[in-house]
Amino acid sequence: MLKAAVLGASGYAGGELIRFLDGHPEFEVGFLGAHTRAGEHLGAVHPHLAGGERTLTSFDVDTVAASDVVFMALPHGASGAPAMELIDADVKIVDLGSDFRLYTPQRYLDAYGVDHPYPEQLGSWAYGIPELFGDEIASSDRVAAPGCYPTSVVVPLAPLLAGHLVEPTGIIADSMSGASGAGRGGNEALQFGSIDESVAAYKVFTHRHRPEMERALDTIAGSK
Repeated sequence: MLKAAVLGASGYAGGELIRFLDGHPEFEVGFLGAHTRAGEHLGAVHPHLAGGERTLTSFDVDTVAASDVVFMALPHGASGAPAMELIDADVKIVDLGSDFRLYTPQRYLDAYGVDHPYPEQLGSWAYGIPELFGDEIASSDRVAAPGCYPTSVVVPLAPLLAGHLVEPTGIIADSMSGASGAGRGGNEALQFGSIDESVAAYKVFTHRHRPEMERALDTIAGSK
C-alpha cells in the first residue's frame, strides 16, 4: 500500500484526485494539504466525498515527505516552492499544475508571460501522458501531469503525426471545457447566468496551453 499526500485538497482537482485515490486498491490517502481552508474537515469543501471527517492541514515538509508519493493539485505558480522543498526528500512527486510541464525557459515565458522561478528544473520532469511517455514516467520520480486541452489534442494527434498522415502545420484544435476548469476562484464571465447553454471563445491564437501542446508534439512529429 502506497501512502499518498495531496496538496491543494480543497480545490476541484484535489477533490477529484482524492476520489480516485480513495477508490484505488494500492493507495492510502494520508496528508490532505490546504492553505486557506486548513483546519476544516474535508466534508466542508467536498461534501460528496467519503471520509469527510478527515482534516485539512497546512503544508509541513517533514510530514509530507514521509509519504511515498505527493500529488500537487495547486494553482498555477504555487507548485514550485513546495516541490523544491520535497525534491531531495526521496519522495515521488506528481504535479497536476502547470509549473513544470514545459522544457525550456523561453517556452514558459511565451506561455505565461513571466520567467520561471526555477528554470533549471524545466526539462527534468517527465511529461505525464502515459500513452506516449510511459517509459519516461515509470523511470522518473518527478512527473508533470498535462493540462486538459493538451491532453485532448495531443493524444489523438500523436498517431496521425507519427504516421505522417497529417501535415504538422496548420492544425486547428476545436476544444471546449466547462467552467469548473477555471477552479474555485471564478469571475463574472463564468457565473451560471453568463454561460448557461452558451459557448464563448477565449484567448484565440494566444492560449497558454499552445506551447505545451507543441512541447509534446514536436518530438513525435520530428519537426515544429
